Amino acid sequence: MENNGNMVSNPTGEFVASRVREARPFIGFAPLFAWHFCFWFAPTSMPFVDLLSHGVTSAWLAYLASSVAVLFGFAGILRNKRRLRLEGRAYALAPMVLCVLSLLFSYGTVVFGEGMQGAVVAVLLGAVESCCFLLWGERLSSLRYSGTSTDAVVAVSAVVAASFAITMILPGIVAPAFVALLPLLSGFALVREGEARTPSSSTVLKPQAVRKRADRNIAAVSAISGIASAACFFLLTIIPAGNLLGGSWAYG
Repeated sequence: MENNGNMVSNPTGEFVASRVREARPFIGFAPLFAWHFCFWFAPTSMPFVDLLSHGVTSAWLAYLASSVAVLFGFAGILRNKRRLRLEGRAYALAPMVLCVLSLLFSYGTVVFGEGMQGAVVAVLLGAVESCCFLLWGERLSSLRYSGTSTDAVVAVSAVVAASFAITMILPGIVAPAFVALLPLLSGFALVREGEARTPSSSTVLKPQAVRKRADRNIAAVSAISGIASAACFFLLTIIPAGNLLGGSWAYG
């Protein structure tokens, strides 16, 4: 540290600050990613239902089917010539709708029962969340990112871990409201990113070799995640969550 009059130089602090600035777009995306994990895997996010009940399991499957259908649908409609973020104010509306649907799903069982979740809300959740991921994907793929992949991974992981821990600690009646705020935080960052861009800016595809390498990594991570998720799910269907170490925390 060097002291020159009133000027104090802190190389370590400046280094950390520069890394945070580089990872800022990923920090904005992270609350949306955190919402997915907190909403579906934190027991406190649904205080009025059992996460392993038939209704929630059916809602989860409907949500997944809706997510995949919307992603493939937009891929066919938009192709590589149009951008979802340029279609009206989608980047501002989608996070707000996701917040409302999250609250309705978590608290709605008191009024509607589990049937409402499986029939309508879960399908809408999957569709709207896919729109949010597409909007962030368009933004992140157009970045001239000069940082490292480690910076992005650490930034997203830190936000997800902190959000999940807070969700598990909060009282059951409050936790769903906190989880519902996560898409709003991500949406606020997305709006700022969107208004900072010019309408003519577009996504530039990476070189083919880079895309192929990324596709292989994505396929490997997806396969590992799928196997691990299936193993955890069948474990919990055989052993009641109450008998596991930590009870409901084991599920999270």
